[in-house]
Amino acid sequence: MKNNLKNIAIALIIMATTGSVTSCKKESATPAPTTTTAQTGVLGFHIHTMIDTAEADSGLVATDLTGRRFQLDIAQFYISNVKLKKLDGTFITVDNVYLLKTMAQEEYIVGNVPAGNYKSVSFDVGLDATTNAKNPSSFAASSPYQHKLQACGLAPLRKGICS
Repeated sequence: MKNNLKNIAIALIIMATTGSVTSCKKESATPAPTTTTAQTGVLGFHIHTMIDTAEADSGLVATDLTGRRFQLDIAQFYISNVKLKKLDGTFITVDNVYLLKTMAQEEYIVGNVPAGNYKSVSFDVGLDATTNAKNPSSFAASSPYQHKLQACGLAPLRKGICS
């Protein structure tokens, strides 16, 4: 059941973020200047914490489709390795993005990406092996990696612990 809830949560996250990654390019009647400047846009995610189809808030008792009751006090995970798939099948990787999804926060700024049309977004849940092996004290105090260290008292952080 736990893996089923995890799979449902990941699917909902992907569905919630997929619709927010396309952008439009305005057609201009005048020709473009001979020098090209790469246009960018801000990519953001809006992610909810869900138990089946019900949004979960800290301390709220939710019931899943089988009638089981849940109360979450903490639910968080990292998002990393964000990639956008262009219409031609090539990928744009958003480098150095490590977001800590918490129950209290739903909106996240991923970063600037080249303007264009994308057909999908993908990301990893968790940290890559290199980042996971680093000493958390090497990150800025505002880093989500530091937040996890402070919340769990771990050095270095390992996937799956305190989440």
